[in-house]
Amino acid sequence: MMFQTLSEHYDHLDELLARQPKEVFISTFGLYAGITHEGIDYASRFHSPTRHFLDNLKQCPSVKIMVGVPEYISCSKDNRCKNCEHKYLHYMVRLLNHVETYPEFKWRMKLQFHIKCFLFFYDGQVAGVAGGRNLTDSGYEDVTFPIDAKLCKDFLKSSMAGWKAAMVANESAVETILKSQRIKADIVDGEVQIL
Repeated sequence: MMFQTLSEHYDHLDELLARQPKEVFISTFGLYAGITHEGIDYASRFHSPTRHFLDNLKQCPSVKIMVGVPEYISCSKDNRCKNCEHKYLHYMVRLLNHVETYPEFKWRMKLQFHIKCFLFFYDGQVAGVAGGRNLTDSGYEDVTFPIDAKLCKDFLKSSMAGWKAAMVANESAVETILKSQRIKADIVDGEVQIL
């Protein structure tokens, strides 16, 4: 079985969530559920399967979400670009706005982390989904598929190594990432300022 559309993917995740897991672990490369870098919440105006899923996830006693963050890439091969830096900063602030919308979840972020899986832990059982889909509403051609208990444990082992090495998702982590990418900026009251 394979989930080829976004709706098939989220329908299956909703089914796993309806079984009332004790814990959920998600690893994703990037995140978007309708909240902009300015804090505008478009998901309240437009249907967002990701937002619907995250809202329903609040019922779970323990949720850990590991977000892989892309490295900064300039449009100019030889020079840094202020426009590109600004877009990267907006991406990071947008991520923080999502984190702040769901404070009940435990969030981590890390560069160079690209594992994508959704693991649901029940009393003595585990079920999961893995593949190419991130925690977004992207309609790109992609697939996910259910994984058995052994693969769930393998994905968890790989993901938890990244979790332990990752930073708690907050402004301090964003500042650390920006420094590592040689972007001189500051976040003041949620506003991004390039220095």
